[in-house]
Amino acid sequence: MSETSRKIIEGVTELGAENGMYGMTSKAISKKCECSEGVIFKHFNTLEELKKDVYYSIDSEIYQSISSVEFDESDVKGSILRIWNEYFGFLLANPVKTKYYKNFRASNLYKDHDHAKDNDHYNTIISEFNEISKKYGLYEKINYDVLWYFIIDNSLSFALRISDGTIENTEKNKQTIFNIIFKQIIDELGVAKVGNNG
Repeated sequence: MSETSRKIIEGVTELGAENGMYGMTSKAISKKCECSEGVIFKHFNTLEELKKDVYYSIDSEIYQSISSVEFDESDVKGSILRIWNEYFGFLLANPVKTKYYKNFRASNLYKDHDHAKDNDHYNTIISEFNEISKKYGLYEKINYDVLWYFIIDNSLSFALRISDGTIENTEKNKQTIFNIIFKQIIDELGVAKVGNNG
């Protein structure tokens, strides 16, 4: 990626975090990035493509942050917690990107973006969790899409609450958030039967 493209993406990330997806005109981006509108369209075909590329870039960073966590079937809850801690840690460490990510997911752009790009990330990372979920019939009890919307949307909201100081950034609060988000999943998986951290 060229330095100019990187600068544009950084500027769009900040604008999208501040104003959402719909206040970002080429003029506003040009002013933010201190470049001409022509330069923007030299690097990106359309504003829609640019906004999606920023989302994919953040999604890829999230993937990188949690890709090294191994899933241990003998410790289901502990494995889920370790994956989520890496994910949540990224969200807390990058509040501007987190806000952009949340705003993008709340926009119409999210409905028609290439879901395969982000689904591949999550399916790769949680493939073992998915296998265990199938084994214990979780997806027969809980709609798969609803499940991940619930996990991701609530994680994003709580991370932003901590970032803006509404919720204190303590290990106790993060553990409480994890327990709230994953309670039904842990219960449905029957952690007492498949893990020793129930």
